[in-house]
Amino acid sequence: MIFFRRSIFLIFLGFLFFLMSCKEKETQFRPSAIVLLAMGDVKTGKKDLQIADRVNENEVISVGEKSLCDIQILGNESDIVIRMKAFSSLTINSKVKESKNITQAILEKGQMLIHVKKLNKNEELRTLTPTIVSSVRGTKYELEIDKTGNTNLFVYEGNIATKLRIPEIENLSSEKIQASESVKAILSTIDSKESILEAGNSTNVSKKLSEKILKETGLGIALVDLKKDPNMNIDAKLDVKKVSEKLAQLNTNDYTPKVNQIDKNSLEEKLKECEELISIEKGKLDPSNAKDSIQKRNKDQNQSLLKRIESIMGKASETLILKNGKRYSGVLIDLQNTFLVISPEGRIEIPKSEVERTEF
Repeated sequence: MIFFRRSIFLIFLGFLFFLMSCKEKETQFRPSAIVLLAMGDVKTGKKDLQIADRVNENEVISVGEKSLCDIQILGNESDIVIRMKAFSSLTINSKVKESKNITQAILEKGQMLIHVKKLNKNEELRTLTPTIVSSVRGTKYELEIDKTGNTNLFVYEGNIATKLRIPEIENLSSEKIQASESVKAILSTIDSKESILEAGNSTNVSKKLSEKILKETGLGIALVDLKKDPNMNIDAKLDVKKVSEKLAQLNTNDYTPKVNQIDKNSLEEKLKECEELISIEKGKLDPSNAKDSIQKRNKDQNQSLLKRIESIMGKASETLILKNGKRYSGVLIDLQNTFLVISPEGRIEIPKSEVERTEF
């Protein structure tokens, strides 16, 4: 009898440890990013980012005019490299759902090019803009938020699953969502209208659809009232039946934007650019050796990266020859008393007093 009780206790204790380990595993999933290339005005907060700098979850990366930033996502078994282009703003965060680690790259403005190698079955990457959510397994694609706030999606390799995003609903707490049949009906409809965009195609997703859903269902007004009274029951302001009817009246074409074929030359050019998004083995990105590994990676593809920098800066590269014989090649920026050299290996500022001459 004592042995039986002890066995039950040990089984219970083992089960408890299992639950705790699962919970611990979920809370430990915190994706971050490391900078592989930083050209021009690249910041997080007020800090200028350089190669090998790390960006934590929920920190905002901002890229300014005539600038570019390549980052590699850390925390996944798979390799994810993102290139942020001029006037872009990006945040990395995470979710854990049904034991799956979900990395979310949220583009608030601008443009980003993504290269994803096949993800582990327990991992997922979601890229979000103000109008769409895109889920991938392994592919090459680009997202651009235009001046009107609409999203352009270009798929260069693989397939992308996309669906409408309504940020106003995402901002609700899980308790508010679960308590509202109307909100759950809207989310269910959006999920059911997920579409697949194949390689070689592009589409434009307008914010007008999300605005239309908020208006037609009455949820938009209800959410305004909710801000005034946070304890309000959303369904008290809505007729669930009418919400379902309004959703049914929306044409399938409303949820499925027009698909366009990408020009062959543009496709080839973009695929070539994706080749620049080379990831580094995770073991070589420890704080002790990350900078050396990244500089080697950039040096190995110096020619293509330098051409990319020249294209963005609109200026040919030059070589500074110092009085001590050292040479620095890259795009030069004259800063009165110094030269700023921008190259694939990083940025360096050199006093003019140390320079003997420049060469093209």
